[in-house]
Amino acid sequence: MPSIPRPRLLALGLALCWVALAGRAFHVQVVQHAFWRRKRRKAQRDFEKIPALRGEIRSSDGQVLAKTVHNWSLGVDPAMLPDSLLPALAEDLDSLGLVKDDVFIRKVMARRQDRYILISRDLLPETRLASTVRRHRLYLNVTTEPKRLYPLARAGGAVVGLVGREEKDIGEQPLGGLEQSFDDFLRGEEGKRLCVSDASDTCFQGIQQRVVREPRPGCNLELTLHSRLQEIASGRLEEAVRREGAKGDSAS
Repeated sequence: MPSIPRPRLLALGLALCWVALAGRAFHVQVVQHAFWRRKRRKAQRDFEKIPALRGEIRSSDGQVLAKTVHNWSLGVDPAMLPDSLLPALAEDLDSLGLVKDDVFIRKVMARRQDRYILISRDLLPETRLASTVRRHRLYLNVTTEPKRLYPLARAGGAVVGLVGREEKDIGEQPLGGLEQSFDDFLRGEEGKRLCVSDASDTCFQGIQQRVVREPRPGCNLELTLHSRLQEIASGRLEEAVRREGAKGDSAS
């Protein structure tokens, strides 16, 4: 039996490979077109929650006892922060009272591979902080979040309670008092935002956003409590605690 010349074998092999690739391309692009289209859309889309504005708590004389405001929260990207600029950033944050410079430097150096470290979620002085953010904008991360204020502080604390944040994605969590008892009334209803990312980007950026459902603010709560009487009672109790050496007090 005559042997097939080597060039012809090579050409036959290449032809078979081309047929196999063409068949695979046809299967993916035509037969599985709908499947891969759904998968691509799912990979490019994400839904984000829009937090609802929590209702206010007021005393009978109109004093605000609890109120939510939108304020900056600050984080840093350690992977983008050069070692040469770390001391300057640490000094700036320390001068604003956000974190001790040596503590911040140790935290960043210990987590160099991370892409995000939270610096502060307390109420931040945005006007004073703006210049620091501009100087270090390449590696500082600024987000706007709802934060709860309590103007009467300790005087209203025992009755009003507290709202805190345990984790980034949990949102505001009532930790006691009226904040917890009337949480369903004060919380409101979250909205929803659709974000569409760039198909060529492996990290979701949310370059296009559309509000699917607007958030509904929570209801306000008005108490029979009088703010001035509450402050007087709280001050008298503090004096009694110091005088008697008691462990604690409560005015309600």
